[in-house]
Amino acid sequence: MIQVDVWILSCVFLLIAVSLSGLSATTPCVCLSEPMKSGSLGSPILLLENTNGSGGYLVAEQTGKIHAYTSDWKEQKELFLDLSDEVAFDDRDPTDERGLLSFALHPEYRVNQKFYTYSTRTYDEQDYIVVSEITEKDGQGDLSTEKILLAIRQPSPLRNGGTVLFGPDGFLYISIGDGGVPGNTGNEQLANQAQDGQSLLGKVLRIDVNNREVIDDILRYFRVPNDNPFIGNQSFRPEVYAYGGRNMFRCSFDTNSPGKELYCGDNGNHDQEEINIIKKGGNYGWNIKEGNICLSPGNCHLENEVLPIYTFNNSETHNAVIGGYVYHGTAFPDFVGHYVFGDVVGGLMSLDNSTGQLVRYNISVCSKAACQCNARADYGMFLRTLSQDNKGELYVITSTFSASGASAAVLKLVPKSGNLFKNRNRNSVKHVTLTPLNAKYVE
Repeated sequence: MIQVDVWILSCVFLLIAVSLSGLSATTPCVCLSEPMKSGSLGSPILLLENTNGSGGYLVAEQTGKIHAYTSDWKEQKELFLDLSDEVAFDDRDPTDERGLLSFALHPEYRVNQKFYTYSTRTYDEQDYIVVSEITEKDGQGDLSTEKILLAIRQPSPLRNGGTVLFGPDGFLYISIGDGGVPGNTGNEQLANQAQDGQSLLGKVLRIDVNNREVIDDILRYFRVPNDNPFIGNQSFRPEVYAYGGRNMFRCSFDTNSPGKELYCGDNGNHDQEEINIIKKGGNYGWNIKEGNICLSPGNCHLENEVLPIYTFNNSETHNAVIGGYVYHGTAFPDFVGHYVFGDVVGGLMSLDNSTGQLVRYNISVCSKAACQCNARADYGMFLRTLSQDNKGELYVITSTFSASGASAAVLKLVPKSGNLFKNRNRNSVKHVTLTPLNAKYVE
């Protein structure tokens, strides 16, 4: 989970119109519907639409609980999963980055009923990132079936990363933070795990959960794909697909694009936040670079370096990126092909490269008068995550902290009343992969 320093809790939520480098980015707005009353959820962190054939939604909390809802958002009495006795998370601390951070349903979930969790757990007073496989039985995750695929020791409680997702190739991809430095010394650049090929921290991993293998007489509940980039390289663990990440939080595949690119948001230290397209064998710079900034002058020539497609500078209003999705829904035709993402305190944004010049739009919340009566929910103080349903429509989860405690909201993005966007044929939109090679960054 992305760290938010305590001082951020006093920040004001701002959205700023953009006009730089001769490129003008108008500020579209969205309305927000609240499909379920989520105020009782203290720490929601991810929403997924269920693919078991009956419809419905699953909402995970950092506490380790996954709540099940019907297709019309009625909460089911029984929890889909309860890992609260397993995960390490302090629900009294709004800055705690640990807990249940992600889960993913197997592509053949309707058949095998398997799903995968990414959480922080404590063993012998030491935190670990744990990736596990669990099988659903009778509508609930059966903990007796849990199999631990990976347990990765954390140097500190910070920078837990946190995404598991399946790629179009059927393999499981895992983004893991670098874990910080022991004792939280404050000099976070000392964390060199992301550049260490023998560490799984600060990496994107790629594994095959449909097969098993025995390594040194130990049965592993996955196999390393034969075409992983560092197979046979003694300097790297074979599970590594890409490296040099600091705290990649929320990754997604654009399965509608020819290249089916994997996008990840990577949380910076003091200087820059970044959006990356993850390339096989790519090095994303940390702890030698942060975004496009060299942290080690004279020593910033990196082997296998892949530049971010977009960066923005840390400030009082933008300082913790939340990765998102390339939009392919129908509610917002003009967003089709945009990468929609956000910042913890800076709100929602999108990147458009359809003209060959990368433009960032800041997405504001429409005035309530412009929204239908059922789409006038309030955006909270802080963005926790973005989610996407099976139709490509987007949701956000926000939270607010006050003297009376924390509250959260699960919100769906919907257009305002009337014709918010010009009605163009979304099938005529040409997909252009976002790339730094032909982009002018606009911030």
